[in-house]
Amino acid sequence: IVSDPVLKENIDAAQVNGPDDLILYSGKSCAHSIKMGGFDKWEDKLERLKVFYKEVVDTGKRKNFKSVDLRFENQVVLRK
Repeated sequence: IVSDPVLKENIDAAQVNGPDDLILYSGKSCAHSIKMGGFDKWEDKLERLKVFYKEVVDTGKRKNFKSVDLRFENQVVLRK
């Protein structure tokens, strides 16, 4: 996260509650949580998150959401 400019700009903290419960927090871009699930396929999950920030958040297409869920394959699920 620290070595990637997009993620570094948007991720402020991480919380590990167990091997299948990792949550990232963003306060800079829109104050939301990011549910990663486990560490499996973490590179894919972070890549989807980067695309989401570049294509949606940075363009202003979506502003009002409380969480991003990356636990599901090939999906980025938003919750209000």
